[in-house]
Amino acid sequence: MKTTLHLRAAFTAIGLAVLSVFAPPVQAAPPSDMTTTPLAEVPADSNTQAWGSLQINKAVSGSPLTIAGRTFTHGLGTHAASEIVYTLEDGCETFTAWVGVDDHLKAHPDAKNASVVFQVIGDGKTLFESGIMRMGDAAKAVKVPLKGVTQLKLIVTDAGDGNSCDHADWGDAALTGTAGPTTPAEIAHTVKAGGFSLNLAKNGSIISGKIGNTEWPLSGDTRLRGFRPQGEAVVNSSLPNQACTFTRTLVDAKGHTCTVTDRFTPTRDSIRWEVAITSAGNPWSTTITTGFNYAATANSRFGTTWGHPDNDPSAWADPLAWQPFANRTWGYQFPDYTQMGSTAKCNLSIPMFTVAEPGQDIALTFMQSPEDTLLDLSLSETSGGSIRFQRDNYRLGEGRTVRFHISITATWSPQC
Repeated sequence: MKTTLHLRAAFTAIGLAVLSVFAPPVQAAPPSDMTTTPLAEVPADSNTQAWGSLQINKAVSGSPLTIAGRTFTHGLGTHAASEIVYTLEDGCETFTAWVGVDDHLKAHPDAKNASVVFQVIGDGKTLFESGIMRMGDAAKAVKVPLKGVTQLKLIVTDAGDGNSCDHADWGDAALTGTAGPTTPAEIAHTVKAGGFSLNLAKNGSIISGKIGNTEWPLSGDTRLRGFRPQGEAVVNSSLPNQACTFTRTLVDAKGHTCTVTDRFTPTRDSIRWEVAITSAGNPWSTTITTGFNYAATANSRFGTTWGHPDNDPSAWADPLAWQPFANRTWGYQFPDYTQMGSTAKCNLSIPMFTVAEPGQDIALTFMQSPEDTLLDLSLSETSGGSIRFQRDNYRLGEGRTVRFHISITATWSPQC
């Protein structure tokens, strides 16, 4: 017999930005207080390109990342013209990569016309420009400082002569910065409903969970692109029905200010998570994400209401068949799959996803409420277990409050 628990959430924005840092590919090892990760493991906020879709750890053609005979295990494969956008965390200090035209089409009749320009943009400022690079040119090293930068853009242009054979590689793309806290965040509050519970930090972010007797390695929080917290969160744990709220003030470099309130209310068989974003002043907009980070293993599985797990619009796959975690993106309710820079080729029929551990007979499902006004919404996952609902083009400011709702259902066997 299984126990099923429903957890509903309402928010104006929930986001998880997962960002580590990384060392240059041929530089000395970073100091012991630095941490490293390939950019391929960091989920992009958005990406667009003129042909194909963004590839992780392979060229846009699907072949190994290879520039003038030099192969890279990690990196991004794209096609001019393209733009990839990331939100950076505090402590991120350096971006490094090797860039150039991929070798895959070197035998193509138009290979001589392949020409691209790589650009690195930080908060609107050009930090690096490669100049025109052609098929066969040796890879160029990129190393730019990012201290204080909140948004990173990786751009490839067609050098002004068309994009024939313009397969462009960001080999060994990585971020370097100071390590995060060595101790886990302090648990400020635990919300319990039935056999499911969430541990919350003092800023309202999810630290971890527990399903039955099994610890659930899940974290998540609410973020707006380009915004940082100002001051400490105000916590109220004296509300009716054992509810608690966490209210934070966020600001950006453009002078926008907003408050984000996370409210967690346990019910008989659910935990309701409400998040409200309220802001004043002239109208403005930014990307709002609902993000979770799950410590996925080789046995962990992911599922959603896809037409095909690998975004193949020409085929169909059973949506009830679990899949290993991978780097994928799907769109929801928009006919042009390139909207918002999504790599999606298949729409979601329902904005939801499930994280499962079949070997332990445990699963957790997250569903975006259809009661919300859903404008530009996409769902993405990475092979490392980062999962994001991304929302764009919401009108903020003018004293209005924007809300979204999500439901979470936990399912497990009694012995778990």
